[in-house]
Amino acid sequence: MRALLLTLATLVSVAHADPATDSVREGLKVLDQRVGIASIKPIGEGLFEVRLANGDQIYSVTGGKFLLTGDLYQVDGEALVNLTEQDRNNERLAALQALDPADVVSFAPPAGKTQKVVYVFTDIDCGYCRKLHAEIDQYTALGIEIRYLAFPRAGIGSDSYNKYVSAYCGSDQQAALTAAKAGAPVAEATCENPIAAQYQLGQMMGVSGTPSMILDNGQMVPGYVPAPDLAAQLGL
Repeated sequence: MRALLLTLATLVSVAHADPATDSVREGLKVLDQRVGIASIKPIGEGLFEVRLANGDQIYSVTGGKFLLTGDLYQVDGEALVNLTEQDRNNERLAALQALDPADVVSFAPPAGKTQKVVYVFTDIDCGYCRKLHAEIDQYTALGIEIRYLAFPRAGIGSDSYNKYVSAYCGSDQQAALTAAKAGAPVAEATCENPIAAQYQLGQMMGVSGTPSMILDNGQMVPGYVPAPDLAAQLGL
């Protein structure tokens, strides 16, 4: 888990050191020693984003004497822009782009027909995950490719986890995953697999339930979304 978090931290841009940034790091010396600071970057007058080694994001003022937690908003005319969520979106995209395509079980439209790609953290036994998969042809018919990532909600080593391993390690991943989501038994199989790593990735991204969708802009959409509504949200 820690290795995944540190990997994601390396995907975050790190500002060049400057006296103000150095003052924040010096002021947060105790925090750095206890948790570890991955990066510090200025984001406004006297305000800095501090990324911790565990993936958490906090904010500090010059000198590191005060800390803020929570989402940071920027007032842009009449709009409020969630800068923290924008960062999360960018980080999710970077993490997904770093995945090995062979580790993902995909259900895609016919060749040349894919217009959007959506990653879905899914659980074999989750009711709404099963509902989504029962309608997989509706998503692909609208030009949406669904790329599944494992998120067995009961945790690593659970029955749902083992079912996902068997489906992933089967000779026909799509058929095995479809059968498992329909409640049919799947032949037990084992192999080197990414199931635990994907579960940890989901935790790191803030997934708390399934299904959880990551859109092509990095936005996380929790829960089941019918194919026509998802297509509209994607601008299709």
